[in-house]
Amino acid sequence: MWRRYGDDLYALLVLVVFSFEALTLGFLTWGFALSAARALEGGELITILVASVAVTALALITIGSYVIAYHMISTRRERNRRVRLDEWTGRWVAVLFEGRTPPPGPLSSEGVETLLDLREHLTGAEGERVESLVRRYDIGGRLLERTALDAPGRGLVRLLRPLRRRRLSGRLDALESLAKARLAQSVEPLLRLLDDREPAVRLMALRSLARSLARMPEGRRYDRAVLGMAEAVMTSEIPAGAVEEAMLLLEGAAPRVLGIILAASPADQRAGLVARAIDAVGRLKLLGLAEDVGAHVADPDAEVRAAALRALGRLGMLPKNAAAGLADAMGDRVEFVRVQAARTAMLLQPEVATPALWRGLGDESWWVRKAAAHGLLGLGLNGPDLLQRASRTHPDRYARQMALQVLLDAGRLDAHQARVLREAV
Repeated sequence: MWRRYGDDLYALLVLVVFSFEALTLGFLTWGFALSAARALEGGELITILVASVAVTALALITIGSYVIAYHMISTRRERNRRVRLDEWTGRWVAVLFEGRTPPPGPLSSEGVETLLDLREHLTGAEGERVESLVRRYDIGGRLLERTALDAPGRGLVRLLRPLRRRRLSGRLDALESLAKARLAQSVEPLLRLLDDREPAVRLMALRSLARSLARMPEGRRYDRAVLGMAEAVMTSEIPAGAVEEAMLLLEGAAPRVLGIILAASPADQRAGLVARAIDAVGRLKLLGLAEDVGAHVADPDAEVRAAALRALGRLGMLPKNAAAGLADAMGDRVEFVRVQAARTAMLLQPEVATPALWRGLGDESWWVRKAAAHGLLGLGLNGPDLLQRASRTHPDRYARQMALQVLLDAGRLDAHQARVLREAV
């Protein structure tokens, strides 16, 4: 309570003291300048000097007063806003869990914000009740209206067209609120916004679309929405990194959308999009798409090959259609592909993985040697013995040093043993 009123009193005190000092100095400067002008008979030059000093003092007073007043007003408004948010949160909790009557509309901005926050965090029966409240107040329709651009026109509308950019922040705020609302009715309008001329709007629309599709009930509309999103991300100008983020937000809808993207023909796929989609499969641990990922292990694009190998390593399983490609990738011409292959080679049969990793331990790349050493160490119960044998008998000196270093880092050797073996190497 003291902090609440102490800030206002402090700001008011500073404003009063600053204004009093500035006015006092201004009057003193004015009086001194006029006296000097009369004594020196400076004429117009002295008058200009006096006026300049007076204007400077007035400008300083104005700026200082504005800064302090702005601080007071903004602090008070933010404090009042937090109080209203807490009040609305308590009101919605009473409606949801105590059976209170919902408040009449239209809702204030704080009421909409707190309701959407609850919509974002609550699931199950409570989430459905929040969604019914969102539909009751037509929050989704109002937010969709805010996301649309003004219709093109002539005359005055054309002259004011540059002012549309001022609405960009409002459109982005509305899209962020739609992401919290997760309404089925917003899916189709959001699909159209993926072709918007503003890059920021396209990115926020994709994010909102993914979150809305994740909560959409299954049915014919859901099937059309899944197909529409897959086609949109393959044809729109949205960066592949943003597409991967959206795939991670799809939740239960991710397997279907990612399956469509991975199954598309190369002519329908944008550069980098397939690699990002494969990375999303690995991050989401979608085991059902392992064969779709395995089909890209031998892809002509090195980035796609590396992404497929990385995703299979995260999935922890190797489909039949990827075994041959993984073995061949140990000798790939691209370094980062060989690195991913060495990290994933432990998924091969031991009789295939052991010689492949042994050869990888002598690779010219330091990163490939390190990944191969860790791969040998992870080959079941025989892994540590294989790596110790490599540290003594591998024909490549750098391979022996790498094997020794990995054994030491893994705690398989003590310092004395490592020193003896290093001297032998």
